[in-house]
Amino acid sequence: MSSDPATLRGLDAEKHLADPVLKQHYVTTMFEIIAPCYDRFTRTFSLGKDVGWKRELLDLARGQLPRGARVLDLACGSGDLALGLAADTDGVRSTGVDVSRNRIAIAERRRRDEQTLDATFTLGTMVQLPVSRASIDAVTVGYGLRNAPGLGAALDEIERVLKPGGRLYCLDFFKPKPTFWRTVWLGYLAALAVARRSGCLRVHSAVHQAFRVLARVVRGAGGASLRGRGDAAEDVRRNLPGGGVQIATA
Repeated sequence: MSSDPATLRGLDAEKHLADPVLKQHYVTTMFEIIAPCYDRFTRTFSLGKDVGWKRELLDLARGQLPRGARVLDLACGSGDLALGLAADTDGVRSTGVDVSRNRIAIAERRRRDEQTLDATFTLGTMVQLPVSRASIDAVTVGYGLRNAPGLGAALDEIERVLKPGGRLYCLDFFKPKPTFWRTVWLGYLAALAVARRSGCLRVHSAVHQAFRVLARVVRGAGGASLRGRGDAAEDVRRNLPGGGVQIATA
């Protein structure tokens, strides 16, 4: 956890994001700052499609979860997935985990306001989850694995907490194959970067850093493999309309 969650001043973004040891400090600090406006940023960046993408993940998970399932939602933010599953799925109990105290506080307020009794929220990291081995029926992650200090370590920890036959559902942006949509996505990212630098798009500097993290993923080699749960693990990708976004399950 960051000892000074109020500022990113003096932190070299590229250095911190490239080093698993430093990355957690940087990501935690960033989300402590932008917690109040992160949902608005995501809705705006996705041109309003974010709500529908999450609904698709929820519908997919609901159709496969056993009655009374226990679900862990990683990088839970304000609780969209954890609250959605607990409120609308028969007997499901969900626990949201996030590194940001401010985001957990927002999720808790929503839980109380919506009176979702089967959802809880707790502070934690994706590489050290606060639950027992083989105690979880499903893990959900919305735009979160890219922020883990180490993808392999996060997947190992997910494997540890899942029961045999448990499922992982991951929603995130990725780099489309060379098609029309790839051109559109990369052009959109470039336009946003120009608007930010020119002052036409005014956002908090920490929101700009969150955008940089996302841009690294979309410009990278593609969606991260979810394999790491054994050679027999299924890795299924479902591209969502609009390109550049997918639900991956394993």
